[in-house]
Amino acid sequence: MLIRADISSDSWNQLEFPSSNITVMQVNGPWGKIMIFNIYNNSANEETIRLLTEFHHRNRASLEQTTVGEAHIIWLRDFNRHHPLWDRPEDTKVIHKRSHRSCREAYQGGSRHGAGANAPKQDPNA
Repeated sequence: MLIRADISSDSWNQLEFPSSNITVMQVNGPWGKIMIFNIYNNSANEETIRLLTEFHHRNRASLEQTTVGEAHIIWLRDFNRHHPLWDRPEDTKVIHKRSHRSCREAYQGGSRHGAGANAPKQDPNA
């Protein structure tokens, strides 16, 4: 993950995560803090989603609390998933059952921690 050179190194730090497929940065400011999870999710298994869920459970207090402003969490990157909400209703061949199940698990993993999909239904850029 790249951090702009004009952002003071005193205002951010990288957090340890038990997978090299995920980088976690915490950025602090007068507005609060934001935790940015840069994620690569291998489509062959659910290990990354499991690790993310466990990390959130173990670190819930530190993720959600801040002494100033509000705390925010963003999951970014390549999930290698295709959610049916992003399809046109007439496209019935795009999704197969395994992909749908895997995408649902990734979406539910984020939803358990207050996250939601930011791409609107049938968004061609999703």
